[in-house]
Amino acid sequence: MTRPTHPAPAHRLWEPASVARLRNLTAELAQDLATARWTPTELESRIADLLLTSAAGDGALTGQRIRGVLWEGSMALTRANDGRLAGLLASLAPVADEPELSDRALMADVHAVLDRVAGCR
Repeated sequence: MTRPTHPAPAHRLWEPASVARLRNLTAELAQDLATARWTPTELESRIADLLLTSAAGDGALTGQRIRGVLWEGSMALTRANDGRLAGLLASLAPVADEPELSDRALMADVHAVLDRVAGCR
C-alpha cells in the first residue's frame, strides 16, 4: 500500500493503492495546471471534453466511458505531455468500476481537473 499525499476518507482507516495513486495523480495534475507547469495539448483537451460529454447525462465517470476515450486517444495520448492525462485516466478506470473504492470528494477533484483540461482548448 502506498502513502497518499491526502488523507484517506474518515470512513476508512486505510486506502487501497489504486485509490491513493489516483488521489496523488489528481492532486499533482491540478497543482501543475494551476501553476501552468503543465498545459494540456489539443488532444488531451479533446479527450477530457469527450469524457465529460459522455458523462453529462448522469455525471458518472464509468470505467466503460473512460476506456472509450482512452481508445479514442490511442497511442498519441500516452505520448502527449509524458502521458500524464492518460495515466490519470488509466488509474481512474478501475476505481470507477468499483463504487466502494471511490468517494465523492475524490471524484469531484477528478471532475474539476477534467473540466479544466477540457476548457483549455
